[in-house]
Amino acid sequence: MLTTSADRRPSLLAKLGCSSAVLLGLLVTIEVGLRGCGYDPFGRMFADAPAASREGIDSGLMRIVDGGDEDILVYELNPGARGYAWQADIQVNSSGFRDREFPPEKSPGTLRILALGDSATFGAKLPVEVLWPAELERLLFKSGLEVEVFNLGVVGYDVLEEVALLEKHGPALEPDLILVAYHPNDIGHVSATRTYIHRLQGYGSAWYRIRLLQYLRSKADLFELNREFHLVNTDEYFLEKNARFIADIGGDRELSLLMESVRKGVAGREELKRLQHRYLEWYTKPDRIGKLRYSFERLQRFAGSRGIEVGLFVMPWLGDRGHEAVYDGLYAVVRHEAERNGFEFVPMAPTTRALGHEKLLIEKRDFGHPNATGHRLMAERLQETLLAR
Repeated sequence: MLTTSADRRPSLLAKLGCSSAVLLGLLVTIEVGLRGCGYDPFGRMFADAPAASREGIDSGLMRIVDGGDEDILVYELNPGARGYAWQADIQVNSSGFRDREFPPEKSPGTLRILALGDSATFGAKLPVEVLWPAELERLLFKSGLEVEVFNLGVVGYDVLEEVALLEKHGPALEPDLILVAYHPNDIGHVSATRTYIHRLQGYGSAWYRIRLLQYLRSKADLFELNREFHLVNTDEYFLEKNARFIADIGGDRELSLLMESVRKGVAGREELKRLQHRYLEWYTKPDRIGKLRYSFERLQRFAGSRGIEVGLFVMPWLGDRGHEAVYDGLYAVVRHEAERNGFEFVPMAPTTRALGHEKLLIEKRDFGHPNATGHRLMAERLQETLLAR
């Protein structure tokens, strides 16, 4: 018996309907499973945000960071911006920094300190009042000093960007002292700030209340961010983008020995090639250290011409357990370059290690951003150094 196309159509439609039902059931099962496990990263991103709709917060995110007006400062914080990003409630003052409003004039007898740094100083994942600049100001004030500590930290900046920001805004602020919170990643391109903002722009959509869509979007964005990170940190890309900002380090035997110490510490240790230790190898690269030297020399010219003192500490890498000696080699390279320019270097790792780095983690796998306890410890160490002068 012959079967006509009309006879086959219901059967085909039935199979398609059955397949669609199975697929829908599978998607619903995955969605229920994700919800049952508490999976809601986008929801948590906005959970502690100020009272506003997701759409309201979302539209404000793009205003927190604005395009810079120089080739070094690709972006700056937008004065007066408010929003929720980097897992924190962000409010930028009229000067363009995440801090209170700065007084228009410095009071006579007041010690004014400018704090430079990246996301750890800016305060990703933390309220501004627990950050080391705010803690240091409170501690020094309790010690009887008339003091102001202004937080000039910006998410994603490297040390050269921090210096360029200081050159632009520092003269009007009339500092007596500059404190640099140097981060181990400050000689590489690690900022996904503008990319991050653009990715985040759509996260407030009602569609992302569907957990499966959150999962797919977050995996796609993570892949893109990692791809971008690896691209911009190749030696070729670094040299192309920074050729103008690399000083000659040839002939510095002490520095060569310090870099060789880091190289030997990393060599043959596969665990130090993992993502969490990716910065160590940079301290064996002459071009990277050349940029560090250029940045510190530029900072010295700014400060020295104005009679401003400079202090510097390295933000301890909290994932150094079992590899302390290698990280100490990294810190020694930075110290050498800092003291070469007349900066006072404040060792910080011994203080934080004494309590235990695992107690200072803000999140389990975030080794670059200390929690509030870590910020307080660093402020206490800086207070001790300043009062002893």
